[in-house]
Amino acid sequence: MGAIAAGVAIWAFGWRRWADPAASLAIALLVVWSSWTLLLDSVGVLMEATPRHIDAGRVKEAIAEVDGVEEVHDLHVWTITSGFESLSVHVRVAGRDRDEALR
Repeated sequence: MGAIAAGVAIWAFGWRRWADPAASLAIALLVVWSSWTLLLDSVGVLMEATPRHIDAGRVKEAIAEVDGVEEVHDLHVWTITSGFESLSVHVRVAGRDRDEALR
């Protein structure tokens, strides 16, 4: 379509010098625009960012509300691959001392 549009521009307006670069630029912008969401998702996976649909603060609060949980820290939520999230967290549980937890 870009080559046809460039050909029409050359034929109709005589834009021999600028028709092809303009068509190429338009195609490049179309590719970037149509793949923007995929690009953002890919960068998020590579940077191990928290997925947009997960609120890490609410996850931490939900874990802290479980009976026996004294402390929640070092919560990390990331995407391994599209549709596969992972979570890592340190939880201190009531009734266990540090020496017992290390055994």
